[in-house]
Amino acid sequence: MTDIISIFLVMLLAILLIGPRRLPAGVEALWLAWTNFSRSQHGGDPISLDTARMQWQRESNPLWNGVQLLYAATEHLIELRQRLFVSLGALALGILITFAFSNQLFQLLLAPLERIERPPKPTTSQLELTQDVTVTTSVVLPSSSEPVSLTVGIPKGTILPVTYYLPGEKVQPIFTKPTEMFVTTFKVDLLAGTGLALPVVLYELVAFLLPGLLPNEKRYLYILLPGIALFFIAGVTFAYLLMLPFALQFLFTFGADIAQPLPSIGDYINFVSSVLFWVGLTFETPLVIFFLAKLKVVNVQKLKAYRRFAIVAAFVIAAVVTPTPDPINQSIVALPIIPLYELGILLARFA
Repeated sequence: MTDIISIFLVMLLAILLIGPRRLPAGVEALWLAWTNFSRSQHGGDPISLDTARMQWQRESNPLWNGVQLLYAATEHLIELRQRLFVSLGALALGILITFAFSNQLFQLLLAPLERIERPPKPTTSQLELTQDVTVTTSVVLPSSSEPVSLTVGIPKGTILPVTYYLPGEKVQPIFTKPTEMFVTTFKVDLLAGTGLALPVVLYELVAFLLPGLLPNEKRYLYILLPGIALFFIAGVTFAYLLMLPFALQFLFTFGADIAQPLPSIGDYINFVSSVLFWVGLTFETPLVIFFLAKLKVVNVQKLKAYRRFAIVAAFVIAAVVTPTPDPINQSIVALPIIPLYELGILLARFA
């Protein structure tokens, strides 16, 4: 999967930097240079581009087919390049805007951590009374084995061992590497900037895809795209307000009497962003079901028959997404997936 993503990113970079008109010729030139280099290693003479083209065509070389596809799709790639530049401009603007509000973004992300209630720590100290004290307590006299109630006077200046409880300290993240805070800040700004630029990116994507779609496919696309954003936002909100407080409370108080939690700011942001992303993604379940029903992969009858398996799958997904092993947090994630599956069945009726 990583290799496919890397190849896709290289192709986009080539379209942006080289340009669709020069890209096919550039690919041919690179492949010709490599072919002649290989021939020279075996004592062969270099060949011309025309000869190489005839050889590639005769051998049905995948490169030849790919280059012909690039030549045929030049006009579409030119449009794609323009829309990529617009999307990148929107992303850059979004990052600049979020950079101005970095402190507010960090406060928002750190709020669940600051609300953690750590148990108070017992502290015993030798304290000196500054005044005479009279207390009523139960004591056992030497002449009796039964406790009796007496009023006892403790004079000023008496030193007593006193145990008292200090309020639990707040969990505050730290950074241990010189570049960690800078990299984390940039990552937060990048994620938030991408969120701001997402409407523009989706608009450019829809505008690029619409000419090749049928009228009914365009209608479903108009319905799905806003739904994708709304369901994802609902999932992120659910994770932020309900799941993260429980998960962080469990993780940062478990074993707190043995070791003091000092989370790295980079690890904390990675943890929070990962939870928000994956829970938001699970909320796309109804739209995924609708899409599969549209492709005739599933139908309402099959979905109803698989309802029990879906419940088990919901808890399996929750076990993977949930960062804690306790059943409470797992149930918090799993239980919403079940009504989302039912919503998917309802949407499948209209597919």
